[in-house]
Amino acid sequence: MNRFKLHSIVLFVGLLLAFVCPGVAQDENVRGAVKTSDGLLIVWNQPDNNFSIRAKGVRLERVPNQNMAFLFDDKFLQVVAALKADFLTNDQKTQSLDEVAVLNTHRDWESKFLSEKLGKKLDVQSEQIKLSDGKSALIWSFVPPHDAGSVKKQFFLTVVHREAVVVLNGAATATASEQTVRRFLLETIGTLRSSNKPLSQSEAVKLASEKIN
Repeated sequence: MNRFKLHSIVLFVGLLLAFVCPGVAQDENVRGAVKTSDGLLIVWNQPDNNFSIRAKGVRLERVPNQNMAFLFDDKFLQVVAALKADFLTNDQKTQSLDEVAVLNTHRDWESKFLSEKLGKKLDVQSEQIKLSDGKSALIWSFVPPHDAGSVKKQFFLTVVHREAVVVLNGAATATASEQTVRRFLLETIGTLRSSNKPLSQSEAVKLASEKIN
């Protein structure tokens, strides 16, 4: 199974590498990030699931050894996507599940994986919300074990995108409050932009140069 796993975040600031933003940090038709005037354009290319997301920040750092994970002014952000085919059961695949049901199923699937990885059943808090465009979304969170470094609470904001679930992963820390993280994730998911085909380097650079109100 080609699964893009989320990670329970253990942030050790001393291990973070400075993220040097070149004009483009991606190859043709792969995931990557492009520098914008106020942050990064994160590009996700995947069969039938191509999209981009903008995240704002002045101080940008890449989190090493993590898939598509960055710090924006000390706010952690990881962008991943899970195909429905990877977490829906065979019976569920034959049903016409609405977006909320898909998001709840994904949460249960992912939280089970994280519980097993951390060796502890997680007390997950979940909230269904509507985004400004009327799209359903789910915010779920948990307090990690005591050995989770500087993370006080881990957050996930999820939305259905075509045949996948897009996940924004954030973390409340000593320098990023729960309210700050929640607002950052909501602002970021609001920039989600679909593409009918994978973005090439030149297309990603052009998109990153566009001014967004």
